[in-house]
Amino acid sequence: MTTNVNISGVLVHARPNTLEAVTTAIHELGDIEIHAVTDEGRFVVTMEIAENCAGDKLIALQNIQGVLSAAMVYSETFAATESEANQ
Repeated sequence: MTTNVNISGVLVHARPNTLEAVTTAIHELGDIEIHAVTDEGRFVVTMEIAENCAGDKLIALQNIQGVLSAAMVYSETFAATESEANQ
């Protein structure tokens, strides 16, 4: 069975005094890339995950200690290529 791949853009807003801990927690979730972080606690991240995991991953971001909000601003699903399906 081939699983589709979802690529989502998420804006995360965290308390400024928790940036280091939030950054670490985001990396620990896996499959998320941080593209930008501001001193005010705003993160621009992308997720590249299995289609059926996008909602769970967004909820995991929202539940990180210090995160005030996480909003999906872009989402697109692609059929997995043969090489992606075999990984």
